[in-house]
Amino acid sequence: MRVGSYGSAATEASEQASNTSTANSTSLSSTLKAQNTNTEDTTTLSSASATVQSLTQTALTADPARAQKVANLTQAVSSGQYKLDADKIAESLASADI
Repeated sequence: MRVGSYGSAATEASEQASNTSTANSTSLSSTLKAQNTNTEDTTTLSSASATVQSLTQTALTADPARAQKVANLTQAVSSGQYKLDADKIAESLASADI
């Protein structure tokens, strides 16, 4: 008798816990759906966007003087005429904030 009584009480508690869990799950699901339907991606362009575009264009435009300098250095390195100054390199490394 006592085992049957205990068994039914345990079954009732298990059913209540299951019902509560299902209700919480349904509530959470409804909340997430409401959040997803109200979320919208937006983009706002400010007056700074024109400045950024201008700076980007300037950075991407090749400077003829720089292009000539790079070409000269490339040629000097390829021909073996470019010499590194070890003292200048050491000085620069020592004074750099690393």
